[in-house]
Amino acid sequence: KIAIADPKAVDPILTYTGSDGSSGYYTIMVARKDSGIKTLADAKGKKIGFADPDSTSGFLIPNVAIPKETGVPVKEYFSETGFG
Repeated sequence: KIAIADPKAVDPILTYTGSDGSSGYYTIMVARKDSGIKTLADAKGKKIGFADPDSTSGFLIPNVAIPKETGVPVKEYFSETGFG
């Protein structure tokens, strides 16, 4: 998060760099096909299950990215949060 906010503030030393020079984590959200959820907006007010409280891509990143995208804290955006 610090490197994203101010790239000059830190110098990451243990990170994966892809062949295209990119680095970072990917997070995906999965919903049942018959749920009607196709976008983050569709998931508003629904239950969400995170992978693990110690997971960067399965918990930390979504807890930073979702409020940034929606303007609402995760616990307010979804009706219930938990872990799978």
